Amino acid sequence: MNKYKAVICDLDGTLLNSNHKISDYTIRVIKRIIQKGIKVVIATGRHHKDAIHYKNILECESYLIALNGAVILDEKNEIVQCHTIPCKYGDRILDLPRDKDIFMNISQGDNWYSSKLREQDKHFITESGFSQEVVDSFEKAKGKEISKVFYMCDDLSKIEELENELHNCFGNNINITSSFPQCIEVMASVANKGSAVEEILENLNCSKDEVIGFGDGLNDYEMLCSVGKGFIMGNANPKLKEMLPQCEVIGNNDEDAIGIHLAKLFL
Repeated sequence: MNKYKAVICDLDGTLLNSNHKISDYTIRVIKRIIQKGIKVVIATGRHHKDAIHYKNILECESYLIALNGAVILDEKNEIVQCHTIPCKYGDRILDLPRDKDIFMNISQGDNWYSSKLREQDKHFITESGFSQEVVDSFEKAKGKEISKVFYMCDDLSKIEELENELHNCFGNNINITSSFPQCIEVMASVANKGSAVEEILENLNCSKDEVIGFGDGLNDYEMLCSVGKGFIMGNANPKLKEMLPQCEVIGNNDEDAIGIHLAKLFL
């Protein structure tokens, strides 16, 4: 008998294909394993108001880990945990100079603010309908705790330069990670998907060894270390594969890899 009781799964690059949809096949498989009593938990860098859309598609009556673990929702989509960046760091981050080609986004409460809506990013919001408010400045966000700061730029050298500056300015006082190479994600120092998994294990009535996880980005590292068995997508960041050689690499997100693997394990 399969010992696993729960599945933790990232969204973009993992559960979602390149069109940012969950395939019909994978939806059917996940609904079947849920019917068998397996808990399925989405763990994403996206805002919780965005991620709820995918939870509803899968009919998951379980927890939801959003904003890379900064926010945890329960079965009824009520916030049960929220780790925010303190104002003394958040305000400094907002004032940090950045190249004009680097776009900044902020998740604060139920709001998502952005310096610009890029044409190539519109597909991220098409499915759920949850969109950001484009602002000329982030002054109104100051003096309030922030759940996540998210930078995007296609020039990887500029992203790397900014990441180094963030590390130099804030050290371990914030958590800096990435879901794909063109971005930087900043949360509270204690916020990551792995710590969120550890927080909900007891409520899932599971031990670590009874949980499996799927991911593709560097923001999935702690999560894959916090489950009994981790699986990495074939399309994953090469750095993640190097960091977790013990994790099995499966197919890519455009090949129904999640659905196929879950079917092998549970059906």
